[in-house]
Amino acid sequence: MTWRDRFREDNELLVELIGGWRGKLYLLIVAATLAHQMGLRLPLCDGLAGCSMSFLKASVWSLVQAAQTKIKAGKIAIPVAHNAGAVNKLIK
Repeated sequence: MTWRDRFREDNELLVELIGGWRGKLYLLIVAATLAHQMGLRLPLCDGLAGCSMSFLKASVWSLVQAAQTKIKAGKIAIPVAHNAGAVNKLIK
C-alpha cells in the first residue's frame, strides 16, 4: 500500500465519521473560510508568525464552543470538585 492509498483511506474514514457528503461540504467550507481569513489578515500582519496566534486562538475557541454546546445539551458530564481533596481524587 502506497502513502497515497493510506492517505485516501484516512480521508475516507474521516469523512465517514463526519458524515458523507455533508461532511465533505463542511470540510470544504472550513478550508475556504480559513484560506479567505488568512488572505485578508496576512497583509496586515508581520508575516505568518505575527498572525499565527490569532489563527490558533480561533481554532481553539471553536473547539471550546463545540464542547460548551455538548455540555449544555447534557452529552458531556462535568464532575464537581469543591475542595482540594475532591480535585486530587479526580486526578488520580
